[in-house]
Amino acid sequence: MTARDLTRRRLGRRLLAHPLGVNCGAVGLSQGTESETDYGRFLDGLRRAVGLGVNLLVAADSYGACRAESMPGRLLREYPNSGLLVSGEAGRIRGSAQHAYACRHIHHQFQQTQENPCVEELDLYVLDSGT
Repeated sequence: MTARDLTRRRLGRRLLAHPLGVNCGAVGLSQGTESETDYGRFLDGLRRAVGLGVNLLVAADSYGACRAESMPGRLLREYPNSGLLVSGEAGRIRGSAQHAYACRHIHHQFQQTQENPCVEELDLYVLDSGT
């Protein structure tokens, strides 16, 4: 990649995102068995990515039993005026809903994604088709 390839891209009317985002799901790959050291290393990696210009953080409640969703909130508090964008995701976990995209289910998932990282709004919301 060249430096030109790494210029921010427009997502919709207001959002400018670095072409590389960070999926915060890696913190939960071991299904809750990761240690505080692992969590700290992952957070250090996120800080490095932000330092290099990455500004899109992707989280979902299906990542690491909600633990991954705390990452964007923590970075937003550490870098309050950095232009970080938070993306949420729903559809991977059906739970007791009739299907993963049931209206009430999606609404609940959306609320959880806002509450877990402690953000008032999400910049982007994705419906995961991997179910």
